This record gives sequence, structure tokens and C-alpha cells, in this order.
Amino acid sequence: SQGTTVDPSNRVSLYERARAAVLALPNVDEAAISLLTPAGGGGFTPSVEVLDAARAAPPPRSSVPADGDVFGNLVTAGWFGTFGTPITAGRDLTDGDRRGAPRVAVINETFARRFFANRSPLGHTIVVYPNTPRAMPAQIVGVAADAIYGSPREAVPPTWYMPIAQFDVPEFPFASARLSVRAHLGPPELLTKSVAAAIANVD
Repeated sequence: SQGTTVDPSNRVSLYERARAAVLALPNVDEAAISLLTPAGGGGFTPSVEVLDAARAAPPPRSSVPADGDVFGNLVTAGWFGTFGTPITAGRDLTDGDRRGAPRVAVINETFARRFFANRSPLGHTIVVYPNTPRAMPAQIVGVAADAIYGSPREAVPPTWYMPIAQFDVPEFPFASARLSVRAHLGPPELLTKSVAAAIANVD
């Protein structure tokens, strides 16, 4: 994580170029940029509405506001592969899920159980910041296995993941981001210098 003085409109592009540079290094299997990392502290809990959710008590409602214990993360392609988190239904996020493309999201299994019961969540919609001018509907395209969010000692919360490039909130600073790397052939700390050099070559 590193603070940046780069203009906000260019920050996501900078982070994506840094990821590409690190992916090109020998012994690097996967890399991803994210707003948060597992057990890294903090949480991202903007208001979220789940359209056509199955959990509503009588009388039936067509949508359910997500409770305050629903968490989110903004990630690039490669996030689930970097952390070894299987996609259990639908598809992973890809580099094609970017600005201008239909907005998508992956949810975890706990999210699917809570809001869709025994129905498939694929093709349904969540809305981040609902009922505001910056509302962002996203189609659920995948379900990921549950994984640590805040702490290994905490129950896994319902979690959604959106491509960082599709998070369209102009005032959101993205002043820092996390780069996570999966490598082979030796301890990860041996990559520290080459990773730092790759990022420095980008900016």
C-alpha cells in the first residue's frame, strides 16, 4: 500500500499497469490489486440493496436492503487466483470487466445463502449506494468460496467483490491500493526487490 499524488482519474490505470509489470516477473504466478486484503484491517461497508432476494419475510418484497454486516471489496482480475479462493459457481472477474463494460460482481457463499436461500444468485443484481445519485447496479456473475475478510477469528461475513475499474464514484480517492502476489520457487520475501523495481519502472 502506498499513497499517491497521481490525479484520481488516472490512479486505477496506474495500479493496473503496476499489476501487469509484476505479473511479468519470473516466478510470479498471479497478482492482484485491491482496496483491502484479507486480515489487513478495516472494512468496506457501503449501503447495498439485493434485488429480488429470497430472504424477505411476509409480505414479500422485491428487494432487500443488506444489513450492516455485509462487506465489499474492490479488486482486479486475478484476485481469487492470488489467494487460492475457488469460484464455486459462474465465472471469475476478468480484465474485460472494466469501465464501459456491463458492471458485474462476484459474491461469496455466505452472501448467496443469506439473500438467495436455495436459488442461484447468478444473473441477479446488487446495487451499491442504492437510492442515491451514485447508485451502481451490478449483475452477479460468480460465487466464490468463503474466505477470511477481517480476521481469522471472525465469522466470514456476506461479501461482494466488484472490479475496481467499474467502481464509478468520482470522489472516491483510491489514494492507496494493495498489491498481492502469489509466487513460487522460494520465499515470497525474495521477490521484494524485483517487485519494488517493477513498480518503480511504472511510476
